[in-house]
Amino acid sequence: MKTKAITKLVAIALASSILFQSCLGSFKLFNKVIEWNQNLTVNKFINNLVYWVLNIVPVYGVVMFIDAIILNTIEFWTDSNPIAYNSQEIETENGVFLVETTPAGHKITNKETNEVVSFLFNETEKSWSVETKDGVQPLFVCVNNTHVQMPNGSVVALTEAGLYAFKNVIENQRNLAVK
Repeated sequence: MKTKAITKLVAIALASSILFQSCLGSFKLFNKVIEWNQNLTVNKFINNLVYWVLNIVPVYGVVMFIDAIILNTIEFWTDSNPIAYNSQEIETENGVFLVETTPAGHKITNKETNEVVSFLFNETEKSWSVETKDGVQPLFVCVNNTHVQMPNGSVVALTEAGLYAFKNVIENQRNLAVK
């Protein structure tokens, strides 16, 4: 009798924790599995076959359970999802770079020289800055969804022409920094 009451209480507590948190979450883990499945091959029939196998096994069900119950609950209470942060190695004509997403923004490491550049987001000020071995330089402040304010005080619209102006301001800052 006592065991049934405890089991009922635990079941109600678990159901309440899910029902009353009022959070859908970002479902990062589930979306990563779906994205992996969609980009597995260029053949949509093979991708669909893998999709069915992952449903039968039941990889999708387990991943959805982990995402909905554990990761989205963590995201609700901490405002960050542990799966959201990742890293990727990128090869360019300028070298190989490790790009890491961090809670503060993005960190880019040149794998050959070990030079690090970090792009930092300040949530309070809604601003982005760049940090190098020489210090921190402001990049821009988000004014609203369509405009940013540059360090020189100019406001740039996020349109094609505005992005061109933004690029010019950044290049001018870079040229000044090099001199």
